[in-house]
Amino acid sequence: MAEKAVPEKRARILTLDLMRGLFLLIIFADHLGFMPSLPFQYFTHSSAAFASAAEGFFVISGMLVGYIYGPRIIHSFKSSLKKIWKRAGLLYALSVAFTLAYTLWALLLPEGYSRAIPLESSFVDTIFKTLTLQYQFGWADFLARYAVFMAVAPLLVWLVAKRFTWIVLPVSIAVWFFLRDVPILQFYTAWQLLFTAGIVLGYYLPTLEKWVKAVPRAPRLILWWSFVTSMILSYAAAIIWMNVITIDWSPPGIPVAYLHHFDKSSLSIGRIFFGVIWFVGLFLLFRRFEKVIDHFTGGFLLVFGQNSLFVYSFQAFLIFSLDVFFPAPIDSPILINTLVYTLSIVGIYLVVRFRYRIASHGKNFVSYLRSKGIGDPI
Repeated sequence: MAEKAVPEKRARILTLDLMRGLFLLIIFADHLGFMPSLPFQYFTHSSAAFASAAEGFFVISGMLVGYIYGPRIIHSFKSSLKKIWKRAGLLYALSVAFTLAYTLWALLLPEGYSRAIPLESSFVDTIFKTLTLQYQFGWADFLARYAVFMAVAPLLVWLVAKRFTWIVLPVSIAVWFFLRDVPILQFYTAWQLLFTAGIVLGYYLPTLEKWVKAVPRAPRLILWWSFVTSMILSYAAAIIWMNVITIDWSPPGIPVAYLHHFDKSSLSIGRIFFGVIWFVGLFLLFRRFEKVIDHFTGGFLLVFGQNSLFVYSFQAFLIFSLDVFFPAPIDSPILINTLVYTLSIVGIYLVVRFRYRIASHGKNFVSYLRSKGIGDPI
């Protein structure tokens, strides 16, 4: 099929936004100081499970890049390049700004920041490592990875769209395999595999779904139930293992000799194995019932998923603020933890949902003060 026959704009897939919204809720729960809380942390082991929402979040982000820009980049490379690099620049600027702001904030606290220690080096060294994305501080460290991944995304998307996937995937796997344990590079070389795989999956998603729909109904249902059942059973087994057999909040009860197979930083093979099973099963479940899920959640997941950058940035600020002004007590009761979590996500939702109206009222209030001669510069 000729490239010109490929549509330049694809319809938005509700499932991707809903799943990204769900992953953001889980990530927030796993980072909040009030833990454990319901419903997520007993089902994620505080992000120390065999795989976590963070990995799924990166795959979804890559999928959206491949899905949206895949068809466009062939017809308008410069325009796509400009848009993707503009996003990369924003992510870079936010990563640097947040790191410096949270580092300064932590250093100015009388007793220091309760859950982390800022980089102990000279001012110049801290600035250099921040600008070169070697150092992140706060709860928005994903932004540095996204900035780098988005910077190289145009090349990856163009190669995939030009049918060079057979080069892109092996190179990505090789980078993960040989460089994922290099300390200075690990932050990027390991997790790029998720983003790259997401780009490939997102680009070919319409084709894959078309192939699946062409399969007769009976074998298609068997295939669907096989993936979803595998996801449910393996996840249920993991929950039982983490919360019944291994009754503690340490890493998921795996013998020390096998822990390296589930290392999160280097994205070890065990995490990939479980991550693939859980992600595919969850995607198929959401894809089939996406309208029901969106209706049942009252648009809550959709608002989070469609405003992921704002939500992620705001929740990072909220986590840091709660640690400073309202720190979680030792052995905080689970009901209190759940209440704080619930109030926090409702607050985030309201800010995101009505942020433009809030900003508009803020501007009007400032204009009113100035009209009364209040707040004018001296």
